[in-house]
Amino acid sequence: MEIPDDNRTTMTTLCEVNDTLHNNLSPDKLSTTVSVISCGSGLPLNIYVVWLIIRGTGSSIESDFFFLNLALTDILFFTGFLMTPFLRFCPKPLFKATGLFFAFIATGHPLFQMCICVERYLAVLHPVLFQKYRPLRYRVACSAIVWVMVLPSCVLFLLDRNAAAIFWPTVNLIVFPVVIFCCLAVLRALCKPGPGDRQRDRAGANQVKVRAFRIIAVITFTQFIILIANIISCYARVLEDIQKQLTYDMTLLIMISAFLVQPLLFLHRAGKLPSRATC
Repeated sequence: MEIPDDNRTTMTTLCEVNDTLHNNLSPDKLSTTVSVISCGSGLPLNIYVVWLIIRGTGSSIESDFFFLNLALTDILFFTGFLMTPFLRFCPKPLFKATGLFFAFIATGHPLFQMCICVERYLAVLHPVLFQKYRPLRYRVACSAIVWVMVLPSCVLFLLDRNAAAIFWPTVNLIVFPVVIFCCLAVLRALCKPGPGDRQRDRAGANQVKVRAFRIIAVITFTQFIILIANIISCYARVLEDIQKQLTYDMTLLIMISAFLVQPLLFLHRAGKLPSRATC
């Protein structure tokens, strides 16, 4: 059966469009674009956060110690991620070595994020226990345990770069319930009137609660985004090579965008972002 000329022309046009999209959205080009966008925003932002914490801007280094470690893990990841497109042309062992940088974001970031959420949970719901473990030495001990857990994952990613497709979602699935429990518990506590709200200025107390509520709500929402992106990347393993790589790059861009929320919240609290009120 002969295909009409109009249909043949339409099919040819669709094929040309498909080839054009395939060339413009090739894995190498998209990976390079993701690297430039992510590192261009995440690297200087986290470096600025570390600089502010060391200078003592906002709060003391004692209260921001987990933020400091979180920013350091992101800096290490963004540094390795920035080198990835350029190392594609280097010998394979050298390119494979960039896999260890993904361990910082796959293991260090969610664990330090969990430490921050647990710390806020204790500060709001168990203030006596929080004051007991407030000294810096306890935060240093917790951070040391996290870094010890990061090192084996660095070795794993160095030996098998593809392990991130399974290891990263697994870590997030383990950490996610703890983070969500702490965030929801804090949100529930903030919605209840405090025992001293009647004696204090209700307007001032409510304003502080509203700001804290918004911060915790944003953190909770970003954790949902990160978890969904991890689940999508995990299911992408059954796709073809090109589709799988494109899916990985897109989900990675979404997760990195969510990772930028925490340093932006810190800068907002430190008064370094335009705002009517600091958080």
